[in-house]
Amino acid sequence: MSPIAVLKRAARDWYDEAFLYVALSAIWTLSLATVFLMPVVTVGLFYLAHEQVHDRLVNWQKFKDGIRLHWKDGLKLGLISYVITAVSLVDLYFYLGRQGTAWGILAFVWGYFILLWLGMSIYMWPMLVGMENPGLGLLFRNSFFMTMAYPVYTLVLLFFLILLAAISVLLPILMIGFWPTWFALVGARAFQDRMADVKRRKENLPAS
Repeated sequence: MSPIAVLKRAARDWYDEAFLYVALSAIWTLSLATVFLMPVVTVGLFYLAHEQVHDRLVNWQKFKDGIRLHWKDGLKLGLISYVITAVSLVDLYFYLGRQGTAWGILAFVWGYFILLWLGMSIYMWPMLVGMENPGLGLLFRNSFFMTMAYPVYTLVLLFFLILLAAISVLLPILMIGFWPTWFALVGARAFQDRMADVKRRKENLPAS
């Protein structure tokens, strides 16, 4: 499945459960006011998206089940993401404000790292709810290798996710009612699609 097809399929998934996802998107937006609540709500959204892309029933109870099952790991992942993103952006801003080739190289390196981290974030949350006790180390490693294995695919997804997030700043109703849950569905669909591709590649490898 192409990344554009993933984006469209996620939009259809959202439409199928629009009333539920509007409410949950609003809850996620409100959770941005706290450092600790947002990761917990996020893991609930991704669990719900994981259930939907595997053709299972989704409802409020499934959202609460996701939080109950994964809130500790979700909180850890969220807090680590806060720190890494904040430090990376501060460093990038610092390097961009300096003159000289060395500073430019450092700015490029940090800019590349930020893109890599954002790309990994597409897969990290679906892996967290879709794998049995993956552990944060394994989560980071697997999401890194998946991002590097499918760079163009990931960049296309990331471009449209960032684009819609930027539009949502100008049109807050998109953030309140759509973007958070659509992002979760995009991540779930992308992870499912790439895992299927990995399986196909393994099956087509010649026997050693």
